[in-house]
Amino acid sequence: MAMPWANTQELLDGEGGGGGGEGTDGNDVREIKQAWINEKNAPVILPYREELVNRIGSSIASQEEFIQSMGAERREELSYTLYQMELDRIKYLLRSYLRDRLKKIQAYCLHILDRRNMHLYARLSSKEQEFLKGFVDAMGGLFYDTVLSGFPYAYQHMLKQYQDSDEGEPTQDNTEFDMIPEPNTRSHVFVVATENVGDYQVESSYINIRANDLFVTRYNYIESLLKEDSVQLV
Repeated sequence: MAMPWANTQELLDGEGGGGGGEGTDGNDVREIKQAWINEKNAPVILPYREELVNRIGSSIASQEEFIQSMGAERREELSYTLYQMELDRIKYLLRSYLRDRLKKIQAYCLHILDRRNMHLYARLSSKEQEFLKGFVDAMGGLFYDTVLSGFPYAYQHMLKQYQDSDEGEPTQDNTEFDMIPEPNTRSHVFVVATENVGDYQVESSYINIRANDLFVTRYNYIESLLKEDSVQLV
């Protein structure tokens, strides 16, 4: 059975796929690594890479099956160690990607669930959406049982600093949710261009972005370029 990702020499070279076309296993490994780096450094939740995650998951299952099929004698060979190390590396990348997404979901759960931010909610996988709703329900129940229930009604709302106590209905000028943590989209990020972008507007000026240019800027300025894969975060 062939190794799902690379042969031994490719592992030693650290390249994986040896020039395969789009969608090859070697490219998938590089893609999940970059997806993790982007997710880790972007202040907001990014679109879930469902197809990529599914392909990586299938490849992990194939490689685990291959390793289990190796006899006791072959497990003493160097190739077995390389196979196992490669499998552990891919698992680490995938878990890190999913873990960082869950961290953002927990940190900004109310912001993502806000009806004004449905585009963020749509970026989650179905399982992440299920996790988000369960997390918010559990957090709301915990906060009320342990803290909020002991406050006067006007201060029991988890999303607002104050609410009117007249039959529990807020007035028109008191409906703003002012206690929802939000990501700072104006935070600075390191960016590398993957292609020639040309003149690009940043605030009131233009910069010429060429392939492989490395620069620092605010995330909100390059969010559209990241969406188009014209840049990557580092």
